[in-house]
Amino acid sequence: MFASVFAFAASAAAQSESAGVSQYFNNCASCHESNDPGHQAPKTSVLKQMMPERILEIMTTGSMRNMAAGLSDADKRLIAEWVGGRKIDGELVGAAEKMPNRCASSPQVRQSGAPAWNSWGVDYRNSRYQPGAAAGLTPGQVSRLQLKWAFGFPGATALYGQAVHDGRLYVTSNAGYVYSLDAETGCVHWGFRADSVVRSGFTIGQLNPKDPRFLIFFGDIRGNAYALSASTGEQIWKTLTDPHPLARITGTPVLFEGRLYVPVASLEESESGQADHACCSFRGYMSALEAASGRQVWKTYTIPETPRVIGKNSRGKDMLAPAGAGIWATPTLDIERKAIYVTTGNAFAALSDGVGSVTSTLYSINPMMGAAVSLGVISQTVWGLAAVRFRNHAESC
Repeated sequence: MFASVFAFAASAAAQSESAGVSQYFNNCASCHESNDPGHQAPKTSVLKQMMPERILEIMTTGSMRNMAAGLSDADKRLIAEWVGGRKIDGELVGAAEKMPNRCASSPQVRQSGAPAWNSWGVDYRNSRYQPGAAAGLTPGQVSRLQLKWAFGFPGATALYGQAVHDGRLYVTSNAGYVYSLDAETGCVHWGFRADSVVRSGFTIGQLNPKDPRFLIFFGDIRGNAYALSASTGEQIWKTLTDPHPLARITGTPVLFEGRLYVPVASLEESESGQADHACCSFRGYMSALEAASGRQVWKTYTIPETPRVIGKNSRGKDMLAPAGAGIWATPTLDIERKAIYVTTGNAFAALSDGVGSVTSTLYSINPMMGAAVSLGVISQTVWGLAAVRFRNHAESC
C-alpha cells in the first residue's frame, strides 16, 4: 500500500507556459511576427524550436543583447521560458544523475497485479474507476493514510499527470523532466528531459503480446508525442503531430492494439490575444500513430475547413477563421461500436456560415480511418461530466 501526494500552485505551473506571452508580444513580436520583407528576424514558430537556455543566452550575451537591453532579467527569463516551453534549468539540477536517491537496482517493468493507476482514465474505456482489489486498499483505510515519503523537484514544481504501474510512479515537472520513481521508497529509477513541459498524463503498455517491452507514452506543450522505455527511460521515438507553434497535447494518449490515439489542443486563443498576432489558425485534431514507430496513420481535424483571411485587426494583422475546437481531454474507446469518443473546446474564430457550431461538441471517430461524425452539442459541462443533446436520438446521457 502506498500513497502519493502532489500539490502545486496554479501560478507556478503556468509560469513556463504563458507568463511571458505579454512581454514577448510587447517587446519582440513587432519583428518576429512581421511580414515586412525588410525584417530578417526568425518567426515565433522557429524560435519555439529552441531551448529556453539558448534563448536567454541570445538575449543576454548574444545577438539580441542590445535589443533586449531595456528588459529586466526577470522579463528576459519569462520570455525565454514562454518561447522555450519549459522552466530554465541550465545547470541540469533536475537531472536524475545528480540526485542522491538513485535506486540501487531497476528491474524490467512487466505486467503486474500490483496496485496501479495507468493513464488518465485507468483503461482505454476511460472509465476512471478503480476497484478495491486493484487499489490495494478499502474506503475505510483512506482516512488513515499517512505520508510515507516525499520527492522534491530540484528547481521546479510538480506538474499535472501521474501514473502507477508495476511498483513505479511516473511524474513530471515544469522543467520538462519525466521521472520514474519507486512507489515503495521514492528512489529514482531514471529521468528524461522532454523538449518542453509535459502537460498530458502517461499511458504504459506493451506494443503487442509478442514484444515483452513496456513503453510509456505522453505528449508535451509543443504538440510532440513521445514513447520511452518504461524500464530505462530511453527514448524510442518522438513525433511532432503538427507544425503549428501553439499546438499542445493535454489529454492523455490512449493505447490500443498497436495504435496510439493522441488528442491535440492549443492555447492560441489566450496566448495570442495580442494585436501583433494573426489570429487564429489552429484547428483541433486527433492523430493515430503507430505505437512501435510513431508514424502517423491518420489525422482528423475537428474543423474540416482550412482557416482563411476574413479581415484585418487594428494593427493591420490578418484575422483568420474558422479556428479552435481543440481536443483537451482523454479520448474514450468503444471497441464494440468501433468508435473513439472525444469532446472539443470552444471556437477561437468562426465564420458567419455556422462553422463555429463544430465546437463544444461530442464526436465519434472511426479508429481505423479517422472519419469523424458529430453526435451532438454539449449544453453543460461540469468537471468532465457532460449533458449532451444527440442528433437523431431521443435520449440524452
